[in-house]
Amino acid sequence: MSLRAWFTGKPAATAEATAPPQPTNEEKLHTMRSKRAALQRRHNVVRESMHACIEEARRYGSSGQKTLALEALRRKAVHEREFKQVGDLMRTMDQQLSVIETAALSATVATSMRDGASVMASVHSDLDVAAIERDMVDMRIKTREAEQATRLMTRPLFSTDADRDEDIDEDEAAALDAELTAILAAESTSSMDAMPAASETAPTRRVVVDAVASSSSSSSSSSSSKTARELERELGL
Repeated sequence: MSLRAWFTGKPAATAEATAPPQPTNEEKLHTMRSKRAALQRRHNVVRESMHACIEEARRYGSSGQKTLALEALRRKAVHEREFKQVGDLMRTMDQQLSVIETAALSATVATSMRDGASVMASVHSDLDVAAIERDMVDMRIKTREAEQATRLMTRPLFSTDADRDEDIDEDEAAALDAELTAILAAESTSSMDAMPAASETAPTRRVVVDAVASSSSSSSSSSSSKTARELERELGL
């Protein structure tokens, strides 16, 4: 116990209690991305420094200052080594970020699937195949009873089962309508076929009547001529 805890009566804080909270995975990823961006900025600066050293060596070499040109090339070599090191660090960090992000995504998917499985288990915990079948049978029975009750309620008041008209199915009604249409069409066709036969028999009947009339007139004329001859013979003409 410390001296301050002795006078205040409060226990001294342990190391675990005074330690800062650990960063979360999201905070760690954010820190890594920020460091990656800083490396990218440094990489660009080193590239620009390399190009500046090359331009400086060209300028000094063209003016005949060989010592300054060689010094510029030495600085360029230093920048090249740093450029390579920064590039290697960036590639390593990119690989680590890719692995971490893939692992985090896989962990999130696994957690979601685990939660979904637990929800499905809790939903189906009270269900049973036999219970579901019994419920379906009860629903069918209740539906049939409801249909019978509706049929009884819509029946006329003083009608009986013998007088009650059964409901005609729509398909059956359509078939009956088609049959009736076919019968009417056949009847109209037969009546149209019978009309020319009647018109054809009328002239033949007229010819027969005319023949009978002509035969009767000829017979009457022959009979009249015969009677005239008999009268002449009796008179001695």
